[in-house]
Amino acid sequence: MLSAARAPRAPLGARLYSARRAAELNIDEAGFAAGAEPHIVAGAEAFQAVLNDASAALEALITQRGPR
Repeated sequence: MLSAARAPRAPLGARLYSARRAAELNIDEAGFAAGAEPHIVAGAEAFQAVLNDASAALEALITQRGPR
C-alpha cells in the first residue's frame, strides 16, 4: 500500500493510508483530524466510494499530515 501511494495518480485510499501511517494516527484519530467519522476513513482506505465533502476533508488531511 505504501508503494502504491507514491505512484502518480495514486488512489485516495492508498494516499490516506500512507499519510495516516506517516503521522502515526489510528483510524479514529485520522477521522477526528479530518472531521470525518472513522468509518469514512476505513472505507476510503478499503477503496470504497467517498462522498465529495468527505473526500475533500480526507484530501486536506493527506496534505497536512505527510508526504506520499
